[in-house]
Amino acid sequence: MIKLIENTDYRYGEKYRFYGWEYADEIKPSVPCGVENIGQLYMGLLEAWSVETCSVRFRPDWSADNPTAGQCTITAAVVRELFGGEIRGLPLRDGSGVHSYNVIGGKIVDLACEQFGKNALPDFSVSVEVDADRLLIGGDKLSRCELLKENLKNLGIYKR
Repeated sequence: MIKLIENTDYRYGEKYRFYGWEYADEIKPSVPCGVENIGQLYMGLLEAWSVETCSVRFRPDWSADNPTAGQCTITAAVVRELFGGEIRGLPLRDGSGVHSYNVIGGKIVDLACEQFGKNALPDFSVSVEVDADRLLIGGDKLSRCELLKENLKNLGIYKR
C-alpha cells in the first residue's frame, strides 16, 4: 500500500468526499462535456463507478459504500482528458503500481482518495509524474476506462 498520513486537519466537504473538494466549483473542463466543473464530474462518477470498472485486485474491497476502491488510474485518465493538467502517482510499497491523481492549475485533485478511509490521506509529497500516454497500458486498464467513459456517456457527462 502507499504511504498514508493521518488525516488530522483536512476535512472533506459535506457534499464532496475527495481531496481538493474546495475547488469543486472552480475547476472547469478544458473541453466541452456534460459538466460545468470537477464537482459535477465527481457526482457523476459516484454513479458511474462499479465493480466492473474497479481494478481486479481491488474488487474484494469495492462496494457501494466504497465506490472509489480501485478506480484511481482510470479516473485520473478521464479527469486529464476532460480537465487537462497532469497525472501524478504515488508508488505502492510492493512496487506493483501507483495510486494516480491529478494536478490541475497547481491544485491537487484526488477523486478516488476516499478508498483509504476518512482518517487517512495519501502522502502527496512523495508522488512522481506519470506519463499520461502510458497510463492505461497493461492489464485491463484501457477496457475499464472505456467502460467508465460509457457509463459517464449514459449519464450525459462524457460526450467525446
